Amino acid sequence: MKQVIKCLLKKKEELLKQTHASAHWQQQYQALHVRAEEDVKAVIETKTQFAAATQKLAITEEFLREVTSQNRMLVKDKWILEQERAAP
Repeated sequence: MKQVIKCLLKKKEELLKQTHASAHWQQQYQALHVRAEEDVKAVIETKTQFAAATQKLAITEEFLREVTSQNRMLVKDKWILEQERAAP
C-alpha cells in the first residue's frame, strides 16, 4: 500500500511540474503572440508610411524635373539675350 501511495505522490508531483511547465509555456506563447501582433501592426504602419514617402518622392522628382527644365530654358534665354546685347 505504501508503494502505491509513493507512486501516486510521485505521479502527482510530476503532474504538478508538468502543469507549471505548461502554464509557463502558455505564458510564453501569449507574450510572443502579442509581440507578433504588435510587429504586424508596425509593419503595416511602416508600409503605409513608405507608400506615402514614395508618393511624395515621385511628386518631388516631377517638380525637380520641371524646375530643371525651366532653369535650362532660362539659361538659354539669358545666353540669347547676352548674344543680342553683344552684337553690334
